[in-house]
Amino acid sequence: MDTVLINLTPHSVDVVDPESGTVVASLPPEPEPARVEMERERLGTLVVNGVSIPITRNRMGAPSSLPEPAPGRYYIVSRAFAEAVRANGHPRLDLLVPDDPVRDDEGRITGCRGFAVID
Repeated sequence: MDTVLINLTPHSVDVVDPESGTVVASLPPEPEPARVEMERERLGTLVVNGVSIPITRNRMGAPSSLPEPAPGRYYIVSRAFAEAVRANGHPRLDLLVPDDPVRDDEGRITGCRGFAVID
């Protein structure tokens, strides 16, 4: 049985073979990405070149709901989402985050060579 990867990030994820460097899977995002609430508390401002820039303290809130785990099924999520799930006491080994990024000549991430579990 093949593994099913469901992309719950807001963008496509390209998986690159670490040996050949070719894209072996391009995973489009689902219509409803996994989100985590962010609580922001304003601490003050900095003035840079005459412009006030806010400084905030950010705390992760509750993650959005997920489908129940199923054999052979994994969900690709952002690192922030996986950490929020863990912080809320719901460890899930079926949540994967893109790992070992591939970058273009300008340093932009264009894909990943694998996935990681946040525990």
